[in-house]
Amino acid sequence: MNARISSREVKLFRSFSSQFKEAVLHPVILASELYSAGIIDEYTRNKVSDSNHLHTSADLLINAVEIYLSKHNKENQLVMEFKRILKIFERHIPLNTVVEILETEYSSQGHHQRHKVDINKGGEKSLQSTASPGDTTVQGQKK
Repeated sequence: MNARISSREVKLFRSFSSQFKEAVLHPVILASELYSAGIIDEYTRNKVSDSNHLHTSADLLINAVEIYLSKHNKENQLVMEFKRILKIFERHIPLNTVVEILETEYSSQGHHQRHKVDINKGGEKSLQSTASPGDTTVQGQKK
């Protein structure tokens, strides 16, 4: 069962990797946060910092995140890391629509919790989970 769960998150992330790569505007800043979070290594962070090409830097980052996700083989750990990466991306990539689509796809593929995306008064998005088997809706509405 763990292999099936593991491949679901990794396949889903890979299916959106080209959108993530296109949306990275500040790869050095994103690389620093991913490094601080222990998601990418120092070598990758330095390569991104040294690169003069936005597309190359974005490729390095997203590929490193894919590798990081594929290393997790325990369901709970992988789901937690998947959500953590999405939260980092939401802060650094102007991808609200893509992230919401990804969250919807993830929920519809059999994840056991409902994901609700709220936008607080400051305009910042937050991801909340509530246990609700069978309900896989994602909402992004202003309060």
